[in-house]
Amino acid sequence: MSGVVIDQWTGRTASLLQAAFRMTNEGFAEYLGVAVRTVAAWNVGPHIKPRSEMQRLLDTAYEKADETTRSRFARNFAPVEQPAPAMSKEADRIVSAMAGEMTMLQARVDVLQQQVARLSRAVS
Repeated sequence: MSGVVIDQWTGRTASLLQAAFRMTNEGFAEYLGVAVRTVAAWNVGPHIKPRSEMQRLLDTAYEKADETTRSRFARNFAPVEQPAPAMSKEADRIVSAMAGEMTMLQARVDVLQQQVARLSRAVS
């Protein structure tokens, strides 16, 4: 069987499954046993995360799908990747400065710990 693993269904992936089944909102809703407005909401809200009982219904629908339907789903499924934000030169400069300051602070902490240890031994 075509293997796409869905860790968490979203409106987008539920809509892709509906398209793979080639069903209307009404048909998919009836197939799943949910309200038509639920399926319609998935279609307009790609980032919606259906409740756990809906997650199970979608899991079951996918598991019961024939090979052709699962293949169609797999072909259309490509996780939407968010581009990594580009760091500005100013951000790079700030991060470098902070790293330098952290190194100096750690050196100061080390010296203070040594002084406390010496004082502790002197008092004992």
